[in-house]
Amino acid sequence: MAALSKDQLALLYWLGKTGNSISVCIELCPDIGKIIRGERPSTNDQKTVEAFQRRTLFKLKACGFIKEDIHYITGIRYLICTINQRGIEKLKQIDVQLQGELNHA
Repeated sequence: MAALSKDQLALLYWLGKTGNSISVCIELCPDIGKIIRGERPSTNDQKTVEAFQRRTLFKLKACGFIKEDIHYITGIRYLICTINQRGIEKLKQIDVQLQGELNHA
C-alpha cells in the first residue's frame, strides 16, 4: 500500500476523533455529491466548505479505512463515512512509528 499524503493522514486523524464523520449527499437533488463535515448537515454549518479534496476521501476508501452507512436526514439520503477498525489500527501503527522515531532522535 502506498504511503498516505499529509492531507490523507490529516483527514484520517480527524475521522479518528470520536463522532467525526463525513456526510455525502446521495439523493437526486441540487445538493447531490455535496460533502459536509460532521454528522448533521446544516445551512448554518460553516464547515460545509470542502477543506479537503474529494480524492483524499476516495483514497481512504480505496485503502479500506472508511465505513459507510446510509442515513436519511430531513428526508434526504446521505452516505455517512466514518473511520473503521482498519483505519483505527493504521492510526495506532503510525503513532507507534512516530514515537519510535522520536525516541531514537
